[in-house]
Amino acid sequence: MALDDLVSALADDLAALVAETARLGEASDEEVCEMVAALPAMSDLFGAVMTETIGEWDSRGLFRLDGSRAAGARLARDAGWSKTGADHVVTRARRLRHHRQVAEAYRNGDLSTDKTDVLCKAAIPARRALFAEAETNMVSDAKRLSCDDLKGTVAYWADAADDDLGRDRSKRQHEGRRLSCSRTYGRAVAIDGLLDPVAGTVVMDELKRLTQQLFEDDWAMARNQYGPLATTQNLPRTATQRRADALVIMATRSATMPADGRTPRPLFTAMTDKNTLLKICQMADGTVIAPQLLASWLTQADIERVIFDTPARVIEVGVKKRFFTGGIRRAIELRDKHCTFPGCTVPANRCDIDHIIEYSQGGPTTQANGRLRCPAHNRQRPGRNTPPPQGP
Repeated sequence: MALDDLVSALADDLAALVAETARLGEASDEEVCEMVAALPAMSDLFGAVMTETIGEWDSRGLFRLDGSRAAGARLARDAGWSKTGADHVVTRARRLRHHRQVAEAYRNGDLSTDKTDVLCKAAIPARRALFAEAETNMVSDAKRLSCDDLKGTVAYWADAADDDLGRDRSKRQHEGRRLSCSRTYGRAVAIDGLLDPVAGTVVMDELKRLTQQLFEDDWAMARNQYGPLATTQNLPRTATQRRADALVIMATRSATMPADGRTPRPLFTAMTDKNTLLKICQMADGTVIAPQLLASWLTQADIERVIFDTPARVIEVGVKKRFFTGGIRRAIELRDKHCTFPGCTVPANRCDIDHIIEYSQGGPTTQANGRLRCPAHNRQRPGRNTPPPQGP
């Protein structure tokens, strides 16, 4: 079958699918669940076909046929996409041309679009040769890791690659910081910016804390008005509105900060392998940073030292002055990284430590019998007797 016939057949199938979704309200719960389970993989597969086709269109220079100078600009105009979105797809296609193992895994359905983008973001031209050497392991890791864990693994690799290339990644991130606040035509204020991982974590942590307080206030208001049957639909603000209000609170408190106020002290974790003594550095929430970035925060941060025996077992956690009460808790946080409930990615610093075998049933308070659970999933307490986690 000719390529244009295949495209025509696909268009007919998609038209039929669109027609069926108009009757979703009549579908059974099982049918809706089956659709939700199947469609993401189909979307990723279509994304792979689209990316490879756009890559061929770009490599042949066909975007120039109407006088356009840039593939992204032509694609944005023809597809009705934003310039940023179009450039992103073109960049993905260009990088996949140089890394066929990633492209094949994406096309075969082994990698989602999000995971493919994580790998493509790391495979910048300056790292192309090093990425090609590590590509087999990268694809293998991407297949088995969650998207969030993959980002951490790739960040570590990128830092090591930049060290080999003599590229100071932390300096570039810090020098690239920016923030703009501008008035719109309606006199509202539009905010856009970029912070390095450490400064960004300081801002995000406080923003999350205040947003959570506002969420609890909204819940109390909804329950007071609608009773115990209140749902999220009864909350007076959306999540993004609460986040915006939290930012205003941060600015207001800064303007009225008392003389004895305390500045944020981020927690850095320097992790050392017992045998190789290769050091890596991350924030308390798992954000990977270049060790060089730590230097400028030495007088304003809390630092702890951690020594691993295996990925699943921490054998020493150095003493630190604040935030955590014990080495066992911190060891479990470093091992699990986030809530261990399937699909939950609440970071370690916002989780509780849960006994896998309950303490009341004789379960010991050890690394092997502990796991991270976010407050919501810890209250549910499902699967109490599941096997202990085996590390990342």
